[in-house]
Amino acid sequence: MYISKTVINSLLIVIACTTLSAVTTIVHAKQNSDRVLSESGIKYELPYPGILPDNLFYKIKMARDKMWEFLISDLEKKAYFEILMADKRVAAARVLIEEKDNQKDLGISTFTKGYKYLEKAPAIIKALREKNYNTNNLIDKLEKAATKHAFYVDKFLKRRDLSESQKNEL
Repeated sequence: MYISKTVINSLLIVIACTTLSAVTTIVHAKQNSDRVLSESGIKYELPYPGILPDNLFYKIKMARDKMWEFLISDLEKKAYFEILMADKRVAAARVLIEEKDNQKDLGISTFTKGYKYLEKAPAIIKALREKNYNTNNLIDKLEKAATKHAFYVDKFLKRRDLSESQKNEL
């Protein structure tokens, strides 16, 4: 079977572009990680929030998340899921409060909903401990998440563009 030089060259170009894109993404993630570490003093990155609450499709995302939460039966996975959902809400709140005009109320509401997810994790961890599971990694992740969330609460409370009632809600 004969493959033309054009096809081979095209494949090499696609491979080179893909590799370059992957390397660029890794370098950007490393730079962002360094910024996050220096910004808060802890090395814990919040996940990409995805669709924000000001999007029309956000309700579909919430329905999907509630379905996933209902379907997860493994307690350890459920605890990690609760922390992930809390982290996503905090990341979304950060974007809404810091980067979008006139979305601060929505950002604060999103942040408090994230906190409700985080509150579920200790009860799940307690249930796991009663079943003699090793919860050290889970507790470490919960501590880092809570520390990162507290960092953002402090950061938001220092903002001058938030009203006193918004700060009290936080």
